[in-house]
Amino acid sequence: MSISKGRSGSWTGVLTPNAEGSTAFTQIDTETPPDTLIASEDSSEYDATQLNTISVDDSNNVLASSATKYSSHRLKVKIGAIPDSMTLLAKGYGTGGGADEGWKMYIWNFTTSTWGVELDSHTTDGKDTLSAVISEDVGDYVDEDGYVQVLLSAYTGTALAGSTSRLYYFELAI
Repeated sequence: MSISKGRSGSWTGVLTPNAEGSTAFTQIDTETPPDTLIASEDSSEYDATQLNTISVDDSNNVLASSATKYSSHRLKVKIGAIPDSMTLLAKGYGTGGGADEGWKMYIWNFTTSTWGVELDSHTTDGKDTLSAVISEDVGDYVDEDGYVQVLLSAYTGTALAGSTSRLYYFELAI
């Protein structure tokens, strides 16, 4: 599938991980964000029930956890054409062994092949919201097949002592 710039004639709305062609993964890695798209330690795809869980804004969640490493959720959302802008919204939290533990949001940059800069973060040890609006160089974040990849990662703030990441809800609006 080829993708085109701009919205002329393209669909707009809100996409969740259970949308057709989209999926999500729990990931475990030795650093956050990892230096690769797919975690080096473990990357496990969600089943249909888990995708539905994080596609409804309620009190249910999907857990990613590691006793010794960083845990995260990677969302792969099919958007098709490159939009003029994207708004990302996630609800959840991350915990670990450090004083400034929390949760961070990144988006994969297909031009630089990196997770790029941190888009948002919080240090709440309960369900809270991360959000970001991307309105410049939007095409850098959409692959040739029309996918956007987002990482929601627990961090510890100090020495790594394991981490837990809980994702309650995710959406991408175009």
